[in-house]
Amino acid sequence: VSPLKNSTIKITPLTETFKPVTAIYVSAATVSDTNGFGNTFYYSAPSELLRIGMRVNVEVDPVSGDETNGVIIPSNAVVWYAGKPWAYFKHATHKNADSKNISNEFVRKPISTDTEIDAGWFNQGIDAKNEVVISGAQLLLSEEFKYLIKNENDD
Repeated sequence: VSPLKNSTIKITPLTETFKPVTAIYVSAATVSDTNGFGNTFYYSAPSELLRIGMRVNVEVDPVSGDETNGVIIPSNAVVWYAGKPWAYFKHATHKNADSKNISNEFVRKPISTDTEIDAGWFNQGIDAKNEVVISGAQLLLSEEFKYLIKNENDD
């Protein structure tokens, strides 16, 4: 989804401590930044304080009535595999001897990195009741693929 024509954002260079600069939307970019994630857009801003290639923080004012339901996947829950972002979620539950629901199974699901926020990435289509692994996701990925590692001592 592209920003509205003439919509504005506030830009602050990462290494600077001055007031944010207002920038006006121009168009969607024809080529994305290979170092970034998600959609890329062109904005016009006064150039006295900004330089080409400068890393910036961007603040976007929410549009009235433009609310979207979804969940936030924390940054530390995201693992990268085959160039794509994934998160692990608790899967099936079963009852133990005390009739308590427990789950020891996790499933890796792709997530979207189109909408990055301070706490992670905003995602739609994920039930807010699903529990996401926020500590140990990289370990789960390693466990999932450990069968691919040959034992060098198997001679």
